[in-house]
Amino acid sequence: MGRKAQVRHARQARRLHHRDHRLVRRLGIGVDHDQRRRVVLRGSAQQRRQRLRIGHRHHRLVDREAPVGRDRVAAAKLLLSMHPTCDVLVSDDGLQHRRLARDFEIAVIHGRGLGNGWLLPAGPLREPPRRLRDVDAVVFNGRVHPVRIYSPFFFLRTEVSDTYCLAKPERRGSLDVLVRRQAQANLRLMAACGIGTPESFFQMLRDRGLRFKTLALPDHYAYRRNPFPRHGVDGILITEKDAVKCRADRTLAHDERLWVVPLRAFVDQRLTELIETRLRGAQNGSEAA
Repeated sequence: MGRKAQVRHARQARRLHHRDHRLVRRLGIGVDHDQRRRVVLRGSAQQRRQRLRIGHRHHRLVDREAPVGRDRVAAAKLLLSMHPTCDVLVSDDGLQHRRLARDFEIAVIHGRGLGNGWLLPAGPLREPPRRLRDVDAVVFNGRVHPVRIYSPFFFLRTEVSDTYCLAKPERRGSLDVLVRRQAQANLRLMAACGIGTPESFFQMLRDRGLRFKTLALPDHYAYRRNPFPRHGVDGILITEKDAVKCRADRTLAHDERLWVVPLRAFVDQRLTELIETRLRGAQNGSEAA
C-alpha cells in the first residue's frame, strides 16, 4: 500500500464514530469460524517509526492485513475503516493499552513468572502484579514459578513436531524423521532465533532428540545482515517469527538450508468456552442496544 493510500485510510479512520472494539488478546483463541477476525500489532521499533502502516501477517489461523502502529486505537480504527464487517479485533501485547476498549483480557505468564515483581526498567513487568486481579483470565505457559492469582487461570502447552523448507514450503517433514536422518548421515545442524527466550526454542528441539549448535540473535532481530554465511552447516532451524523477516531478504528467502519449525499451542478447552461465551454476550448486548 502506498503512502497516499495509507494517509487516505487514516483520515477515513479518524472520521469513524466511536464503536465498541471487541478485543480478544490472544490470537485466534475461542473465535467462531463465522466471525470476521482481524489483528492489531504494535510492530518492531523500525515499523513504529512510520506513523501507521499496513503489514501482512501470515499465521496458521490468520492470513490477513494487520495494521502496525504505536497508537492501537488509530490502528484499530484504520482496520475497521478498511473492513467494516469485522466483528472481532485481536490485539497482541494489548493489555497495557488502556485507551483501546476491550471485552476480554488475557494475561499470559511464562516460565520466568513475574521475576522480581518490579516494573521496567528495574524488573521485567509492564504492569504491577496486582493487575492480574482485573483480567478475565490468566494463562500459564509451561511450568511457572508460584504466582498469587485471583482471576480464573488456565494452562497452555506448546510443542514442536514438524518443519518445512523456507525456500520451498512444499518440502515438509517431521522432526522425528530429521532425527533419524541426522543419525544416519551425520547432518550438521544449527538452531537460530531472534526471540526473547531463545533457550526455550533450543530446549524444545533438544527434547525431540536433535543435536545442533546454537545461534541466539537479539530479540526482534531484523536480519538486515545475513548471520549465516560463516556457519558451515547442512541445515538451520529457525522459528516462524524469524521466517517472516528472512522472507523479506532475497538471499535468505532462497537459502534451502533454512528450515522453519512451527510452534503448536494447545489451550485449555475451558478457556475457549469462556471466551466464546463472553463474545456471544457482548454481541447480543450490542445488538440489543
